[in-house]
Amino acid sequence: MRNPGYWLLTLVLAFGLVLAACAAPAPAPAPSTPTPTPASPAAPALGTAKPAAGVDQQVIEAAKKEGQVVVWTNTITDLDRIKKQFNEKYPFIELKVWDARSVEILAKLAEEAKAGKFTADFVTTTENDTIDLRELGIIQSYAWPAVTRTWTNQPKDDFYRVHIANLRVHGFNTNLISPQEVPKTWDDLKDAKWRGRTMVSNSGDENPLDMAYVWGEGGKLNWEKSEKFWTDVVQNTRPLVVRGYPMEMIAAGERPLFISAASITLQALIDRGAPLNYAPLSPVVAVNFAMSVPKNPPHPNAARLFVENISAAEGLLTWSEANRSLVFDPVVAKQSRIHKIVAERGITYVPIPADILTDENMKRSSEFWLKALGVRG
Repeated sequence: MRNPGYWLLTLVLAFGLVLAACAAPAPAPAPSTPTPTPASPAAPALGTAKPAAGVDQQVIEAAKKEGQVVVWTNTITDLDRIKKQFNEKYPFIELKVWDARSVEILAKLAEEAKAGKFTADFVTTTENDTIDLRELGIIQSYAWPAVTRTWTNQPKDDFYRVHIANLRVHGFNTNLISPQEVPKTWDDLKDAKWRGRTMVSNSGDENPLDMAYVWGEGGKLNWEKSEKFWTDVVQNTRPLVVRGYPMEMIAAGERPLFISAASITLQALIDRGAPLNYAPLSPVVAVNFAMSVPKNPPHPNAARLFVENISAAEGLLTWSEANRSLVFDPVVAKQSRIHKIVAERGITYVPIPADILTDENMKRSSEFWLKALGVRG
């Protein structure tokens, strides 16, 4: 399986997508491409926002009649900032957001696909999950703004765009681990001194595949080194296995070290004053997040404005700041506070390419991970 629930979604869609093929009318055609709105190095320039110059007035008028755009996303740490920036540009559109786990988003989309009618206009989730949506026929090939062609690490087709990334870093409690004790190499993570002091997520079933890629050569995955490493980590440290990435538990002192944590959650807690930091260990993996548009969205014109906004410099920078995420637009990356934070900590990262996220690789990675953690025999 590509990820938990993929084959369940396939079964749900087996009959539903037949109906979807002749369900609702196609969305409005995409307008011409806007010129990205520049943003200041410190933060998005709010307060003077204007509609994107390349958006056709006909689309704007149609979006006014639709009155809302529905966004489904996997983790937002500052929704108010995103709403403020979007509504300063398009005050006549209500931004409705469902912030849910990826498995919930995929299941809901699969259920709605049976009727060929979707509630969401715009979806963001991991690239791996977005590939599932593409393979299941849920999302459409889309006319993305031209600026996205300059972004790095993009797919070969137009079904989605990779816009942000969340790093798999190693977060620790600064009150419980001294500077001298902080792990600085991968071998440090499997040291027996961490026995009973670490935490790891059963949601990280991509970890074996990720590190097989990082440690591979010439495009060949080094499964042997990756699986040996993770086996040693689990056997030597006996981590507390948790669901998701609850860095709040590390901040509260339940364990000193979270191995392969989510940087988005870690940085959000650091910003709130939690006694946390990144271990300066490199390279780490960048988990890519992608944006896509379902087939037959209910508000296609408002969705177009949202796509144009998040693709422009101001909108993407706001998304980066609000989600504590890296971006794949080289121009915006130079302005992003998150990129500066990662660089200041001396952390380098490797984006995982889409072409290794195959059914075979994901199945091997997931089965090994769950078995190593004792979640599955």
